[in-house]
Amino acid sequence: MHSTRSLDAGIDRLRGLTPDTMRRWGSLTPHAMMCHLADSSRMALGERPQPLRAAWPRRTVMRLVALHTPITFPRGFKTLPALDPSLDGTKPTSFDEDRAQLIALIERIRDSAPTIEGNSHPLFGPLTGREWITCVSKHTDHHLRQFGL
Repeated sequence: MHSTRSLDAGIDRLRGLTPDTMRRWGSLTPHAMMCHLADSSRMALGERPQPLRAAWPRRTVMRLVALHTPITFPRGFKTLPALDPSLDGTKPTSFDEDRAQLIALIERIRDSAPTIEGNSHPLFGPLTGREWITCVSKHTDHHLRQFGL
């Protein structure tokens, strides 16, 4: 499982992102990607809950594979409309302000893992605080790798 150090490393890598950073895959711009990660972080904090989208057996297997193995998140996985900035997700405004907001959200997750215990992920179901840290760390890493960071 990932630790709070993984979140701190992600924050450091986010600081290297610019509006002109070229993506290696996918369709998100650097700015839209930060808004997507911010919405996902709000979901972890319970501020943007999403309904469960997978039945118990499937979400249990997906949670175990995604959060309890070293496997990285795969490319090409379609996000939920509520977390997609081109659909119902948060729209980009100011690059620097949106980055600062994302970093603040990740820091809140890092510092409040016990209080987010039991918050539900739409594909993995209710997660422990440590699982949320792993999920946010792996998700952030996935999108930073998308931009070569």
